[in-house]
Amino acid sequence: MKVGIIIGHYKKGKGAYSDFFGKSEFDFYKDLENDLSLLGDVFYHKNVPSYSVRQKLMAYKTKNYDIVFEMHFNALNEKASGCECLYYNNNSIAWELSDYFTEQYTKLSKTDKRPSKGLKKSDRGYGFVSNQKPLALLIEPFFGDNEDDCKAFNSDYLLHAMNSVIQKYKLLCLK
Repeated sequence: MKVGIIIGHYKKGKGAYSDFFGKSEFDFYKDLENDLSLLGDVFYHKNVPSYSVRQKLMAYKTKNYDIVFEMHFNALNEKASGCECLYYNNNSIAWELSDYFTEQYTKLSKTDKRPSKGLKKSDRGYGFVSNQKPLALLIEPFFGDNEDDCKAFNSDYLLHAMNSVIQKYKLLCLK
């Protein structure tokens, strides 16, 4: 099974910032690139300013993959917490795998499990999950502005949860 992992945002538009990690989303996951590459091929945008252009480039690069993940973290108000996973609303397998990811990650990290979100056209992240040929999940395992979530983060938990999803998807494909 071919797995693609996309580091969200890009070099100049780095996404949310976590004071607790002292890094943006882009830099945080770029630092985990070697760990993530144990699960699949890692892609990231260098300097592509347009969201629609970035999505088209990633859709082209990942077209021969079975499953792709896009890596992010949330930030809101320092109080919101938990792990969530976003998926294309018209895909029941994507919902099952999205829910499975949050279940696996929160079991290990002992953080809040937020409901998996099926995205509609007007939702943030819809372009990624709906424009991919392979099954696509947008992962947000924690809130970067929540101290407890950041303290609970462990890259081994993340890799375990992602690998669990990959293994479950393999089983679903065999049925």
